Amino acid sequence: MMKKTFFLTAAVVLTVVFAGCSKKDAEAEAPDAPDGLGKISFATTKTWKISGNGVTQTWSDAVVATGANGKTIFDGGPDFGPFKADWRNNPGYKGSLFSWEAVNKYQDYLCPKGWRVPTKNDAINLDKILGGTGSYQSPAAHRDNYLSEWGGELNGRCMGNGAMSGTGESGLYWTQSTASGTERSGDDIGFGSGAGPGALHKYSGLAVRCVK
Repeated sequence: MMKKTFFLTAAVVLTVVFAGCSKKDAEAEAPDAPDGLGKISFATTKTWKISGNGVTQTWSDAVVATGANGKTIFDGGPDFGPFKADWRNNPGYKGSLFSWEAVNKYQDYLCPKGWRVPTKNDAINLDKILGGTGSYQSPAAHRDNYLSEWGGELNGRCMGNGAMSGTGESGLYWTQSTASGTERSGDDIGFGSGAGPGALHKYSGLAVRCVK
């Protein structure tokens, strides 16, 4: 198998300060991905560095899986049945859409060395840095910060039946955390009518961004 190489260039800081990095620092290799996952890369080479409340985070752009041919099936139970919602395309928006189950299974392959799929705690800290309280809010006066300072996209999600929902209205990204108290939902980073950490069914297809 071939190594997956990620290219990262300038970092965008909250204060809109740009910092370059050397070629050596800009190249990072992810572990060999399993058969069927395809070529993994970021949608763009841009990164976002944000700080606040004693926390500094650097975020990649959305993860793209090119040529993936496998599917992870999530059994949604008697109300929903089995669904496939992995690495689907979302025309006009950045990043492939993965089910939470796919993110959980392949998280070690989705981000290059030094990066990782975010946790719920990363989402809480992100929301606080961007002006929120660290929990889902509606209306979310600070959601524009997700679009500007964090570089988010109103990418919507893929539903269990394969239909798209919320494109142009809400931005949704998985964390690696399972929503507390249930095995059927995963935690996500969301913004639109509300913003902050939330929970969605694991069969939903959402974008993924890496953090360090």
